[in-house]
Amino acid sequence: MTDDMQDLNNKGGSKITAVLVGLLLIVLLSIGGLISYRLLNSSGTEKKYTEYLASAERYVASQDYAQAIISLRNAINENASDYRAYYELARVYELQGDIDNGIHILELGYNRTQSRTLAQYLDELRYRVSEETEGANNTSATDYATVVEKSENAVRETYLDESKINIVSSNTQDGLTRLYGQGEVQAKQPDGFVPVYYSAQKFTAYYRNSADNPNAISNDGRPVFNAYPEMIRFDKASLVFKYFNSSLSMRELVTIAGRSLKVREDEASNHYIEFSYSDITVRLYCDEGGTVRQDDIAWLYLPPHVLSVKAVYKGQVVDATTGRGLSGVSCSFSGNGYHSISTDSNGFFSIELDPGFWNLRLTKEGYMEVSDSFTLSSGEINSDNVYIMSENLQTGQIRIVLTWGALPSDLDSHLEGTFDNGGSFHVFFSNRRASSSNNDNSVELDVDDTTGYGPETITINDLEGVYDYYVVDYRSEGTMGELGEAKVTVFMQDGSSQVIPVNPECINGWYVLHIDHGNVSVIDESL
Repeated sequence: MTDDMQDLNNKGGSKITAVLVGLLLIVLLSIGGLISYRLLNSSGTEKKYTEYLASAERYVASQDYAQAIISLRNAINENASDYRAYYELARVYELQGDIDNGIHILELGYNRTQSRTLAQYLDELRYRVSEETEGANNTSATDYATVVEKSENAVRETYLDESKINIVSSNTQDGLTRLYGQGEVQAKQPDGFVPVYYSAQKFTAYYRNSADNPNAISNDGRPVFNAYPEMIRFDKASLVFKYFNSSLSMRELVTIAGRSLKVREDEASNHYIEFSYSDITVRLYCDEGGTVRQDDIAWLYLPPHVLSVKAVYKGQVVDATTGRGLSGVSCSFSGNGYHSISTDSNGFFSIELDPGFWNLRLTKEGYMEVSDSFTLSSGEINSDNVYIMSENLQTGQIRIVLTWGALPSDLDSHLEGTFDNGGSFHVFFSNRRASSSNNDNSVELDVDDTTGYGPETITINDLEGVYDYYVVDYRSEGTMGELGEAKVTVFMQDGSSQVIPVNPECINGWYVLHIDHGNVSVIDESL
């Protein structure tokens, strides 16, 4: 097993006319139907796309990169012609140090969108890779100047930062504190508003008691934890846009807003323009010609939110053998009441629950049941939940699923051993199947994850033999046991399962299981 680890590190005319007319009619009808379908569904698609972008931004803010990647991939599936999701996905890969995947997704995005922004980012990453290779020393001054010129001359497309707007407008005071740290509570204003300034993000959230929320401000003059702001003031207009250049003209703003705009004056004779984004009013201060500069002030006027003491529990259910979200899973919550919902087409679920202790039961026909328990506090938003479900196993099968956190970035599952017919094998990322005389696919690596979190799944279809299962940190980052987020779940043929958390003494290797003719022994030792 040690040698294997060392090796791995090295890694007739009228009739024709009638037919043609008929075909033409069919084509025209098809086009008409397609246009109608797109008109009916475009708004729903754009809403989903925006929601995926916003959820990805939240995941990135909490450093939950695996969920951010899932959300951004879903966004691309919803709208493959918009460059933003490709850009953000490449950025997440870069945050994880996975430049290769970043380049791949930028190449894919550029081929589909021809976006100059993606082209610039792609050039930047390619040049970075060239610097890290031996050939970087031979890069000519002309080559380098070309890269720099591309970066300087490429004009990035400016667009509204919908992810940021969605985050700041949909979070309570407690949620904003969790995301951005403790804000500075300022004195109550004559109009009843209590401002809270978040210096790192350079925006102020405004809270007050109202008919909808008469108890938003506590007796000590501070917003209560579950109060929503009514207004958000950004110190700079550039903060509500992506890739804001020195200014935005009225023509550019009309394109961004998607509607005609008019310059107005407030009571102090300051010029501004307004437009709606979803149910939010965006106000940008400008000059009398409608040009907005980066240091101008921006306001968001938000719809009323009624205070709620309920908590929110969110998650995703993932298929163990595909690594994809699993739709139609029944999620039953019992404890402080009873509720049941189902996962959406991408395996996600979200539910409001009363504070307290809850049991969760996940069921789907053809899959093994999964259960969990948790406690929620008032107003809490708990979203870091991923559940792995395995299809029902047949007699003579065992399934082993490895999951972990953002780091280490690439853990690999290995199963090696000997079949009773005398054949030995080693299944891992570069040899994903092994066959015995009993079964052409005796052992299969179903999923190999290289960007953190997992799942990484091995299914054993032939128990006639003796096998060892272990985990190796491909990049030898030395944090497997220290971080303590890795765990192995063993699904048995009788429907039972067992979870083995990582041994804290593990550095880059973890010997987890010994399997002798279907009898599973937990070893849990460092390699």
